[in-house]
Amino acid sequence: MYCMHCNGIMLGFPTVDPPLGNSFHDPVVFLGPGGYYYMTVGVERKDGSAGVVLLYKNKNKRADQLDRDWQYQGVLYEDNRDGLQMCECPILIAMGDPLNANTEWVLSYVSDKGSFSVLGKDAEGRERMNPLFVGHFDGRKFQHRFEQKMDFVGGSFAYQGFYDKQSGRTYLIGWISDISWVGATSHTLPKAIFFE
Repeated sequence: MYCMHCNGIMLGFPTVDPPLGNSFHDPVVFLGPGGYYYMTVGVERKDGSAGVVLLYKNKNKRADQLDRDWQYQGVLYEDNRDGLQMCECPILIAMGDPLNANTEWVLSYVSDKGSFSVLGKDAEGRERMNPLFVGHFDGRKFQHRFEQKMDFVGGSFAYQGFYDKQSGRTYLIGWISDISWVGATSHTLPKAIFFE
């Protein structure tokens, strides 16, 4: 990822074992624990063995200083189920005030079988399923308690979201693919996610 006016936000890929592939994309920045800004990035293992979500933290606490000073924190999550090779469009979103240490968080991504290949299918044959992992995020590690699928049919994917402080709810909006073309052609209605 590169910033033209600041000589680069990040130089090179992080060194991890096993090594990462060249597909390094879909950054999402969010406010999190301690009042810091964090960023998730989707990537794949070089050998195609798993999809990975990386975590970065900005040392500044000001939104107007996010064009520099990103520090790699490590692998936030890794998934190799159902032949998954890539965690596309990962997001980590608060289910409440992101500054509250007791807030639950949701990690989601598109289950993908790698760049430009057949998308991953779950055990029931559904494609592009979005797992929702609910758990605790302390600013460095994400410990999930349980998993839920976002939709029980294929076709909607790559959810992005936000926590609405006024209503106290978290909303997600995803892309919907067309039957004749798998690219994004429209968006879902906003979906509120909450505990029952």
